[in-house]
Amino acid sequence: MVTAPTADELYSSARKFAQSALEAHHNGDHQRAAIDAGTSLEHLTKACLASRSPALLVELKPGNWESLALLCGHPQPRLNHLRTVGLREACGRVKTFVSSSASKDDLDLLINLRDGVVHAAVDEEVEERVLVAFVQQSDAILEDMRKHHWDFWGQWSPIVTKLVVNASDEIKHRVGKKLAAAKSAFMDKYGGMPSEMRDMIGRVEPRIFTDWESAVTDCPACDAKGVAKGRYWLDETDDDDTGEPWVWGTVKFTPDTFSCQLCELRLANPAELAEAGVPANWDVPEIDPAEFFPGYQQQGIYGAYG
Repeated sequence: MVTAPTADELYSSARKFAQSALEAHHNGDHQRAAIDAGTSLEHLTKACLASRSPALLVELKPGNWESLALLCGHPQPRLNHLRTVGLREACGRVKTFVSSSASKDDLDLLINLRDGVVHAAVDEEVEERVLVAFVQQSDAILEDMRKHHWDFWGQWSPIVTKLVVNASDEIKHRVGKKLAAAKSAFMDKYGGMPSEMRDMIGRVEPRIFTDWESAVTDCPACDAKGVAKGRYWLDETDDDDTGEPWVWGTVKFTPDTFSCQLCELRLANPAELAEAGVPANWDVPEIDPAEFFPGYQQQGIYGAYG
Protein backbone atom coordinates (compact mmCIF):
# COMPACT_ATOMS: atom_id res chain seq x y z
CA MET A 1 0.00 0.00 0.00
CA VAL A 2 1.30 3.44 -0.95
CA THR A 3 1.68 5.82 1.99
CA ALA A 4 2.55 9.51 2.18
CA PRO A 5 6.05 10.29 3.47
CA THR A 6 6.20 12.18 6.75
CA ALA A 7 8.47 15.12 7.51
CA ASP A 8 10.33 13.01 10.09
CA GLU A 9 10.92 10.19 7.60
CA LEU A 10 12.20 12.60 4.97
CA TYR A 11 14.43 14.32 7.52
CA SER A 12 15.96 11.00 8.64
CA SER A 13 16.68 10.03 5.04
CA ALA A 14 18.20 13.45 4.34
CA ARG A 15 20.47 13.10 7.37
CA LYS A 16 21.66 9.67 6.21
CA PHE A 17 22.52 10.88 2.70
CA ALA A 18 24.14 14.09 4.06
CA GLN A 19 26.56 12.11 6.19
CA SER A 20 27.17 9.71 3.30
CA ALA A 21 28.03 12.68 1.06
CA LEU A 22 30.54 14.02 3.57
CA GLU A 23 32.09 10.59 4.04
CA ALA A 24 32.54 10.39 0.26
CA HIS A 25 34.07 13.89 0.29
CA HIS A 26 36.52 12.75 2.99
CA ASN A 27 37.44 9.68 0.89
CA GLY A 28 37.91 11.68 -2.32
CA ASP A 29 34.90 10.16 -4.10
CA HIS A 30 33.76 13.39 -5.77
CA GLN A 31 30.96 11.90 -7.88
CA ARG A 32 29.30 10.10 -4.99
CA ALA A 33 29.65 13.15 -2.73
CA ALA A 34 27.77 15.32 -5.23
CA ILE A 35 25.03 12.77 -5.95
CA ASP A 36 24.41 11.95 -2.26
CA ALA A 37 24.38 15.67 -1.42
CA GLY A 38 21.70 16.23 -4.06
CA THR A 39 19.62 13.35 -2.71
CA SER A 40 19.97 14.66 0.83
CA LEU A 41 18.95 18.17 -0.19
CA GLU A 42 15.90 16.86 -2.03
CA HIS A 43 14.70 14.91 1.00
CA LEU A 44 15.48 17.75 3.44
CA THR A 45 13.69 20.31 1.25
CA LYS A 46 10.66 18.03 1.02
CA ALA A 47 10.78 17.52 4.81
CA CYS A 48 10.62 21.30 5.24
CA LEU A 49 7.60 21.51 2.92
CA ALA A 50 5.90 18.48 4.48
CA SER A 51 6.34 19.95 7.97
CA ARG A 52 3.96 22.69 6.85
CA SER A 53 1.65 20.48 4.81
CA PRO A 54 2.29 17.22 2.92
CA ALA A 55 0.12 18.65 0.14
CA LEU A 56 2.99 21.01 -0.73
CA LEU A 57 4.83 18.00 -2.16
CA VAL A 58 2.32 17.23 -4.88
CA GLU A 59 3.41 17.50 -8.50
CA LEU A 60 1.06 19.94 -10.22
CA LYS A 61 0.24 17.92 -13.31
CA PRO A 62 -3.02 16.52 -14.72
CA GLY A 63 -3.83 13.08 -13.37
CA ASN A 64 -2.21 13.60 -9.96
CA TRP A 65 -5.48 13.93 -8.11
CA GLU A 66 -4.98 10.67 -6.22
CA SER A 67 -1.50 11.76 -5.09
CA LEU A 68 -2.92 15.05 -3.80
CA ALA A 69 -5.71 13.25 -1.97
CA LEU A 70 -3.23 10.87 -0.32
CA LEU A 71 -0.93 13.74 0.71
CA CYS A 72 -3.96 15.45 2.24
CA GLY A 73 -4.57 12.38 4.41
CA HIS A 74 -7.24 10.56 2.42
CA PRO A 75 -6.51 6.86 1.63
CA GLN A 76 -6.25 6.05 -2.05
CA PRO A 77 -6.34 2.26 -2.59
CA ARG A 78 -6.10 2.67 -6.39
CA LEU A 79 -2.84 4.63 -6.19
CA ASN A 80 0.18 2.61 -7.38
CA HIS A 81 2.76 5.38 -7.39
CA LEU A 82 2.90 8.61 -5.39
CA ARG A 83 3.96 11.53 -7.56
CA THR A 84 5.82 14.32 -5.80
CA VAL A 85 7.93 17.21 -7.05
CA GLY A 86 11.61 16.87 -7.92
CA LEU A 87 14.47 18.75 -6.30
CA ARG A 88 14.33 21.77 -8.61
CA GLU A 89 10.63 22.46 -8.02
CA ALA A 90 10.97 21.69 -4.30
CA CYS A 91 13.77 24.27 -4.00
CA GLY A 92 11.63 26.80 -5.83
CA ARG A 93 8.74 26.20 -3.43
CA VAL A 94 10.82 26.31 -0.25
CA LYS A 95 12.11 29.79 -1.19
CA THR A 96 8.69 31.01 -0.07
CA PHE A 97 9.68 30.11 3.48
CA VAL A 98 13.50 29.94 3.59
CA SER A 99 16.29 32.27 2.43
CA SER A 100 19.89 31.11 2.27
CA SER A 101 23.30 32.41 1.23
CA ALA A 102 23.87 29.53 -1.21
CA SER A 103 25.04 30.44 -4.71
CA LYS A 104 22.18 30.01 -7.19
CA ASP A 105 24.58 28.84 -9.91
CA ASP A 106 26.14 26.22 -7.64
CA LEU A 107 22.73 25.05 -6.44
CA ASP A 108 21.60 24.75 -10.06
CA LEU A 109 24.70 22.66 -10.79
CA LEU A 110 23.95 20.40 -7.82
CA ILE A 111 20.34 20.00 -9.01
CA ASN A 112 21.50 19.20 -12.54
CA LEU A 113 23.86 16.55 -11.18
CA ARG A 114 21.08 15.08 -9.04
CA ASP A 115 18.65 15.04 -11.98
CA GLY A 116 21.19 13.53 -14.37
CA VAL A 117 21.14 16.60 -16.64
CA VAL A 118 24.92 16.96 -16.23
CA HIS A 119 26.83 13.72 -16.81
CA ALA A 120 30.38 15.08 -16.81
CA ALA A 121 32.88 13.85 -14.23
CA VAL A 122 32.91 15.83 -11.00
CA ASP A 123 36.39 17.03 -10.06
CA GLU A 124 37.53 18.36 -6.67
CA GLU A 125 36.77 22.01 -7.50
CA VAL A 126 33.24 21.31 -8.72
CA GLU A 127 32.56 19.01 -5.78
CA GLU A 128 33.60 21.65 -3.25
CA ARG A 129 31.43 24.28 -4.95
CA VAL A 130 28.29 22.13 -4.85
CA LEU A 131 29.03 20.90 -1.32
CA VAL A 132 29.29 24.47 -0.03
CA ALA A 133 25.96 25.33 -1.70
CA PHE A 134 24.47 22.13 -0.27
CA VAL A 135 25.65 22.95 3.26
CA GLN A 136 24.49 26.58 3.14
CA GLN A 137 21.07 25.65 1.78
CA SER A 138 20.70 22.77 4.24
CA ASP A 139 21.69 24.90 7.24
CA ALA A 140 19.06 27.50 6.30
CA ILE A 141 16.42 24.77 6.10
CA LEU A 142 17.58 23.21 9.38
CA GLU A 143 17.20 26.58 11.08
CA ASP A 144 13.68 26.93 9.67
CA MET A 145 12.80 23.43 10.92
CA ARG A 146 14.45 24.13 14.31
CA LYS A 147 16.74 21.13 13.89
CA HIS A 148 20.12 20.98 15.63
CA HIS A 149 23.24 21.33 13.46
CA TRP A 150 25.05 18.46 15.18
CA ASP A 151 22.08 16.12 14.92
CA PHE A 152 22.01 16.46 11.14
CA TRP A 153 25.72 16.52 10.28
CA GLY A 154 26.92 14.18 13.03
CA GLN A 155 30.66 13.47 13.18
CA TRP A 156 31.16 15.46 9.97
CA SER A 157 30.10 18.75 11.56
CA PRO A 158 33.72 20.06 11.82
CA ILE A 159 34.21 19.47 8.08
CA VAL A 160 30.94 21.29 7.37
CA THR A 161 32.11 24.25 9.44
CA LYS A 162 35.46 24.30 7.63
CA LEU A 163 33.77 24.25 4.22
CA VAL A 164 31.65 27.27 5.16
CA VAL A 165 34.58 29.19 6.68
CA ASN A 166 36.75 28.60 3.61
CA ALA A 167 33.89 29.70 1.35
CA SER A 168 33.36 32.84 3.47
CA ASP A 169 37.03 33.78 3.17
CA GLU A 170 36.87 33.31 -0.59
CA ILE A 171 33.69 35.41 -0.84
CA LYS A 172 35.24 38.20 1.24
CA HIS A 173 38.28 38.31 -1.04
CA ARG A 174 36.18 38.17 -4.23
CA VAL A 175 33.73 40.87 -3.14
CA GLY A 176 36.58 43.12 -2.01
CA LYS A 177 38.08 42.93 -5.49
CA LYS A 178 34.70 43.58 -7.12
CA LEU A 179 34.04 46.66 -4.99
CA ALA A 180 37.51 48.10 -5.62
CA ALA A 181 37.18 47.53 -9.37
CA ALA A 182 33.70 49.10 -9.44
CA LYS A 183 34.81 52.19 -7.52
CA SER A 184 37.75 52.60 -9.88
CA ALA A 185 35.51 52.18 -12.94
CA PHE A 186 33.08 54.79 -11.61
CA MET A 187 35.86 57.35 -11.06
CA ASP A 188 37.34 56.62 -14.49
CA LYS A 189 33.96 57.44 -16.06
CA TYR A 190 32.74 60.27 -13.89
CA GLY A 191 35.67 61.48 -11.78
CA GLY A 192 36.33 64.45 -14.05
CA MET A 193 32.80 65.79 -13.62
CA PRO A 194 31.79 68.39 -11.02
CA SER A 195 30.55 66.70 -7.83
CA GLU A 196 27.07 68.18 -8.32
CA MET A 197 26.74 66.45 -11.69
CA ARG A 198 28.01 63.14 -10.27
CA ASP A 199 25.42 63.39 -7.51
CA MET A 200 22.68 64.08 -10.03
CA ILE A 201 23.70 61.06 -12.13
CA GLY A 202 23.77 58.88 -9.02
CA ARG A 203 20.21 59.83 -8.10
CA VAL A 204 18.75 58.70 -11.45
CA GLU A 205 16.81 55.47 -10.96
CA PRO A 206 17.23 52.78 -13.60
CA ARG A 207 14.12 51.55 -15.37
CA ILE A 208 12.84 48.09 -14.50
CA PHE A 209 11.04 45.93 -17.02
CA THR A 210 10.38 42.71 -15.05
CA ASP A 211 7.32 42.69 -12.81
CA TRP A 212 7.74 41.31 -9.29
CA GLU A 213 11.39 40.30 -9.73
CA SER A 214 13.37 43.53 -9.43
CA ALA A 215 13.79 46.52 -7.13
CA VAL A 216 15.96 49.64 -7.08
CA THR A 217 18.45 50.01 -4.25
CA ASP A 218 21.70 51.86 -3.43
CA CYS A 219 24.92 50.56 -4.94
CA PRO A 220 27.47 49.63 -2.24
CA ALA A 221 30.36 50.70 -4.50
CA CYS A 222 29.36 54.08 -5.96
CA ASP A 223 26.21 55.04 -3.97
CA ALA A 224 24.22 55.36 -7.20
CA LYS A 225 21.03 53.44 -7.88
CA GLY A 226 21.29 49.85 -9.08
CA VAL A 227 18.92 46.95 -9.69
CA ALA A 228 18.46 44.01 -7.34
CA LYS A 229 16.82 40.84 -8.61
CA GLY A 230 14.87 38.75 -6.11
CA ARG A 231 11.33 38.38 -4.82
CA TYR A 232 8.59 40.35 -3.11
CA TRP A 233 6.77 38.71 -0.24
CA LEU A 234 4.25 39.51 2.46
CA ASP A 235 5.52 39.60 6.03
CA GLU A 236 2.63 38.79 8.34
CA THR A 237 4.74 38.80 11.51
CA ASP A 238 2.92 40.02 14.61
CA ASP A 239 3.13 43.72 15.41
CA ASP A 240 6.20 44.35 17.61
CA ASP A 241 4.35 46.95 19.68
CA THR A 242 1.08 45.17 20.38
CA GLY A 243 1.86 41.51 19.70
CA GLU A 244 -1.30 41.34 17.61
CA PRO A 245 -1.29 39.87 14.08
CA TRP A 246 -1.15 42.40 11.24
CA VAL A 247 -4.43 42.79 9.39
CA TRP A 248 -2.61 43.04 6.07
CA GLY A 249 1.11 42.63 6.72
CA THR A 250 4.09 44.44 5.21
CA VAL A 251 5.43 43.90 1.70
CA LYS A 252 9.15 43.17 1.70
CA PHE A 253 11.77 42.51 -0.96
CA THR A 254 14.56 39.93 -0.63
CA PRO A 255 17.40 40.31 -3.17
CA ASP A 256 19.33 37.46 -4.77
CA THR A 257 21.62 39.42 -7.12
CA PHE A 258 22.59 43.06 -7.78
CA SER A 259 23.92 45.05 -10.72
CA CYS A 260 24.86 48.70 -11.20
CA GLN A 261 25.00 50.17 -14.68
CA LEU A 262 27.16 53.12 -13.66
CA CYS A 263 30.09 51.36 -11.97
CA GLU A 264 29.43 47.90 -13.48
CA LEU A 265 29.34 46.14 -10.09
CA ARG A 266 27.81 42.66 -10.26
CA LEU A 267 26.97 40.67 -7.12
CA ALA A 268 25.97 37.14 -8.01
CA ASN A 269 24.35 35.64 -4.90
CA PRO A 270 23.07 36.40 -1.38
CA ALA A 271 26.49 35.67 0.16
CA GLU A 272 28.14 38.33 -2.00
CA LEU A 273 25.29 40.75 -1.25
CA ALA A 274 25.75 40.27 2.49
CA GLU A 275 29.52 40.75 2.27
CA ALA A 276 29.04 43.97 0.29
CA GLY A 277 26.58 45.31 2.87
CA VAL A 278 23.38 45.06 0.83
CA PRO A 279 20.43 44.51 3.22
CA ALA A 280 19.01 40.98 3.38
CA ASN A 281 15.53 42.46 2.82
CA TRP A 282 13.70 45.76 3.09
CA ASP A 283 10.16 47.14 3.35
CA VAL A 284 8.37 48.23 0.17
CA PRO A 285 5.53 50.50 1.38
CA GLU A 286 4.78 51.53 -2.23
CA ILE A 287 3.12 48.16 -2.88
CA ASP A 288 -0.32 47.45 -1.47
CA PRO A 289 -0.27 44.26 0.67
CA ALA A 290 -3.73 43.46 -0.67
CA GLU A 291 -2.12 42.36 -3.95
CA PHE A 292 -0.93 39.21 -2.20
CA PHE A 293 -4.46 38.07 -1.50
CA PRO A 294 -6.54 36.01 -3.99
CA GLY A 295 -9.00 37.94 -6.06
CA TYR A 296 -7.13 41.23 -5.98
CA GLN A 297 -7.05 42.76 -9.45
CA GLN A 298 -4.29 45.26 -10.21
CA GLN A 299 -4.30 47.50 -13.24
CA GLY A 300 -1.06 48.90 -14.66
CA ILE A 301 2.62 48.47 -13.78
CA TYR A 302 4.60 49.69 -10.77
CA GLY A 303 7.47 51.83 -12.10
CA ALA A 304 10.63 51.23 -10.11
CA TYR A 305 9.12 48.68 -7.78
CA GLY A 306 7.85 46.09 -10.18
